[in-house]
Amino acid sequence: MIRVDQKTAAIVAAAGMGTRMGAGISKQRMRLGGKTILAHAVERLCASGMISECVVVVPAGELALYEDLVRQLCNEEDVPIQCVEGGENRMASIRRGLEKLSEEASLVLIHDGARPFVSLDTIRDCVDKAAQTGAAVAAVAAKDTIKVAAADGVVESTPDRSRLFLVQTPQVFRRDWLEQAHRLAEENGWDATDDSALIERLGHRVYLVKGSYFNLKITTPEDMVMAEAILAAIAPAIGKSTSKEQGGTV
Repeated sequence: MIRVDQKTAAIVAAAGMGTRMGAGISKQRMRLGGKTILAHAVERLCASGMISECVVVVPAGELALYEDLVRQLCNEEDVPIQCVEGGENRMASIRRGLEKLSEEASLVLIHDGARPFVSLDTIRDCVDKAAQTGAAVAAVAAKDTIKVAAADGVVESTPDRSRLFLVQTPQVFRRDWLEQAHRLAEENGWDATDDSALIERLGHRVYLVKGSYFNLKITTPEDMVMAEAILAAIAPAIGKSTSKEQGGTV
């Protein structure tokens, strides 16, 4: 059931061509366990009961193909889903997704179309935290030591690992904050690799929510190998909220 206190619209970022994958098709259309990577991601968002609508931002020139894919999704919650072609970069693509949303939603959830294993708990926790604070993103603690290096490879510093987190999606924000952030980014030429960085530039606090190490973003062929292993491990729990599915956390 959709929460009645405030509606949350989802934007799924799936406009990238996935050149690092080297598969000849956009990575979101690659198959994993009998369905596309994108299908896994969108179906789990719809199954969460937390979103009132979903816009999938797709590669330019592939709109009809993705509209056909979306029609085949398992969508028992009957969430309205539509597709829109993306822009020249991620920020432009998210702006196009925002323009496609209806007026009813006061929160916007952004999710990578190449993250097929987002847990239902993570989706719900991010939405609940954003409803309280205005901005919430899934994240996990960094396991490896991180180095800051110059262009020539010389190490410049080693940040304190205990304060470092790997940010994932979903990322959920107040709609007015997100629209303002993207408007200013377009006007001032700001660039960012995720939307939370734009919210931070406005001076708003962004809160971390417990994510999962299973919530892998598939980018390279090595990631597909790991994704197949993850799918085998959590297949019995797909669509359910379980402690096994959660894996490692912040």
